[in-house]
Amino acid sequence: MRPLKTSPVLRVTRRRSAFTLVELLTVIVIIGILAGLTVGVAGIASRRSKVTRTQAELARLDLAIRDYKARFGFYPPDNVINPNNLTQDPVVNQLYYELSGAVLLPSLQYQALPDAPNEAISRAGYIAGFGNGNLSGVYNSSGSAANVKGFLTGGRSTQTKYVGLTTYPPTAGGFGYKALVVPVDWPLDHWKTQLPNTDPNYDARLFPPLSPYTTDPATLRINPWRYNITNPTNNSGEFDLWADIVVGNDFITIGNWKDE
Repeated sequence: MRPLKTSPVLRVTRRRSAFTLVELLTVIVIIGILAGLTVGVAGIASRRSKVTRTQAELARLDLAIRDYKARFGFYPPDNVINPNNLTQDPVVNQLYYELSGAVLLPSLQYQALPDAPNEAISRAGYIAGFGNGNLSGVYNSSGSAANVKGFLTGGRSTQTKYVGLTTYPPTAGGFGYKALVVPVDWPLDHWKTQLPNTDPNYDARLFPPLSPYTTDPATLRINPWRYNITNPTNNSGEFDLWADIVVGNDFITIGNWKDE
């Protein structure tokens, strides 16, 4: 018998693969680029979200103010701090009470309809803070809630905050009230406000809107809606309603007027 032929044994030698230094550096660079793109996209999305939310709330408040005028025949009053020269404070305003409507309690306090009784503001304090002879109380108010019209309806809650001011010029001392606030808080310690006035990067607009009246950090974060009917500069014969927000290093004004 012929001996069986055996097949030769094939020996396969595999080289152990490893990343070279160049390949590792290339991967690191790619990861860095992708991370930078991700952060950039996230920043753009965050900015867009803040602007969109503010624009949506602006449209809602603008409609509420116009509904108020349709019922009463005039726009909600604003805060005239000097009737002689019609100096007006757009930041500290009584818009919340007029649009919400308030019940005048037997204790002579105004309780805005969404608020609890312990959140009421005294009539004397209201007139001292907002009146200056310009008004005698909340127009949209009554001794009965049934006679008060609320304009901030529609299924969405309106953002409000209690504002406690250490000093306020029309009053003898401190002053506290509820305010309609922008859905974007004000940033504190922005680097453009920490520089000398002579520095070209200094921007006084970035100071918190309530900084003239308080040093409380929590209150300085509050960003109220601005409102002006006494001498509007953008909507003559109507009203200016706007919000100032800071997103990163950008100062953005969102108002109820068309940019020219």
